[in-house]
Amino acid sequence: MSATSTVDLYLRWSAWRGLYERVGDPGVEYRQRLHYELDVLTSCQFSSYFLVVADIVATAKARGIRIGPGRGSAGGSLVAYCLGITDIDPLPSKLLFERFLNPERSGLPDIDVDAAEDRRDELLNIIVERYGEECVANLGTFGTVGAKAALKDSARVLGYSYRDGEERTWNLPRPKFGRAPTLAEYDGDRDDEIYQLAVGFEGKIRSESVHAAGVVISPEPLADVVPLRRQGGKGMNVIAFDMNEVEQLGLIKFDFLALRQLKIIDDAINLINREGR
Repeated sequence: MSATSTVDLYLRWSAWRGLYERVGDPGVEYRQRLHYELDVLTSCQFSSYFLVVADIVATAKARGIRIGPGRGSAGGSLVAYCLGITDIDPLPSKLLFERFLNPERSGLPDIDVDAAEDRRDELLNIIVERYGEECVANLGTFGTVGAKAALKDSARVLGYSYRDGEERTWNLPRPKFGRAPTLAEYDGDRDDEIYQLAVGFEGKIRSESVHAAGVVISPEPLADVVPLRRQGGKGMNVIAFDMNEVEQLGLIKFDFLALRQLKIIDDAINLINREGR
């Protein structure tokens, strides 16, 4: 029996066990839905992904870290509910699994896990403990130079006044639907030396930071696959690639978000217990 088929069988066993634990004696609708979802997940080779997320969530809950009931389209997955990844039963609310995942999808499903704001670092420590420091890293993010900044920076570098740079930005259209304009939409003199230099600046990396939620877990040491850095020289490793580059390399990104509301719930419960009410 291959390793892959063993993982698929374990996912099926875990999901069916979870169904009976959470639903009791499931009816035909539940059984058909679970069969369908499991067939899709195994055919797409997503079994390991679901099992890793379920393992991390279960370990975090066992250590008293408050985890959110579910976010976004993942609430439409009965498998996620049966594995304890979410606490949302999709059938009563008629939530669609296809909105979360369908066989036509090429990438991994997107499961966002919310943790209490003050305990996300503890959750990350759990992941490092289970999978090894060399195999876990935060996802990096990069700020790039936009069209307006490129024009202003070019004017400054060439010795022009601040107003000269500002005037060049007036030749850019206004943002549409939250999308900033690019120099390809510039409506001014394109022979102008400020514009010519700005074209070289646009899109260049201006700053680097750490993704608010993205964590990469690899079966092999990440230093053998991608460049790593440490933010401020300390803490977890950070991958010096962005999300798209990481996915192109075949690495798996998981999203663990810090949610303030979960901390507030914890604080309220602790206060109630302390007051003895």
